[in-house]
Amino acid sequence: MIRTFIADDEPLILRSIKKSIEETNEHFKIIGHATDGHNAYKLIQELKPDVIFTDIRMPVISGLELIKRLREQGNQSTIVLLSGYKEFEYAKEAIRLSVVDYLIKPINPELLKSILTEIHDKWSLSLKQRQYDYLENVAEGVPDARLFPAEKSFWAI
Repeated sequence: MIRTFIADDEPLILRSIKKSIEETNEHFKIIGHATDGHNAYKLIQELKPDVIFTDIRMPVISGLELIKRLREQGNQSTIVLLSGYKEFEYAKEAIRLSVVDYLIKPINPELLKSILTEIHDKWSLSLKQRQYDYLENVAEGVPDARLFPAEKSFWAI
């Protein structure tokens, strides 16, 4: 399950995005939401979501400032920026902050579906790599990590 957080200052849009994500891809679970950047920052640090959808313009702390603070703290969550504006400066700053995508509200359902699929595919691949790395590290701690090499196999005795 991909733990997902949403930050948007408009309650109607927040509910709409939540519903759209949950109905579009069953691998995503909304674990929290906030209507301002300050509360979003605190909750994200506590909940540690895999994916964050955040609006650019929010009270207290903007979405861009939220992302900047999270990145400074080492947060590596996948982030999708939401905006009602098609401004190049926002997009440029989003790229600098390693945002995965920039969606213009109202969100196109097909575009959302595509982005969720892409995030899920990358997340699954990353999970498999982390599992492989873990097993490789465990195996390095064993004197002979190979499984039953012919010269030491029980059957070769």
